[in-house]
Amino acid sequence: MNTDNLSEKENAEEFGDEAILKEKYADIYEKMKIVETDESDEEIEYLVPSPEEKAISMKLALECAEIGDSMRAQDIKVIDATGKTSLADFFVFMTGYNKRQIQGIAIEIEKTMKHKKVPIAGIEGYDIAWWILVDLNQVIVHIFYDEARKYYELDTLWQDAPDVYSHNEDNSSENEEK
Repeated sequence: MNTDNLSEKENAEEFGDEAILKEKYADIYEKMKIVETDESDEEIEYLVPSPEEKAISMKLALECAEIGDSMRAQDIKVIDATGKTSLADFFVFMTGYNKRQIQGIAIEIEKTMKHKKVPIAGIEGYDIAWWILVDLNQVIVHIFYDEARKYYELDTLWQDAPDVYSHNEDNSSENEEK
């Protein structure tokens, strides 16, 4: 997409410039924010989606998990990070066992989301396929090579966030919607 012809606000909406979006949607933003402080007493703001937005995000996350499952990904986990970070509402983690499988899962997620007209903020790590990240704004999908998942242990960063779905390699699955 050529961004040269976009106005600053259109560019912000397309790529998420938070300051401009806050200004444009100030009334909504004030209703949805949570303000916390960290160890240094610095204020941290998180946006909390409306129930409708959260349901849409959860549906997208579960759909990405289903795509991974249909393509034989292992250790699939969907967590609800709503209100815990400003990065996304849901994270999807899954493991693939070779470059072609990992890339195939990323391609299928991209294809499915484009077909549904879901904006894709970016895809990182595709060429190497050690760890591919698919950013759908409210949902971030991590597709790891087995060793990369063990090395980075991102799941443990979010251990206090509730699991929405998990599918372990022994083919048992557990669904719990919260």
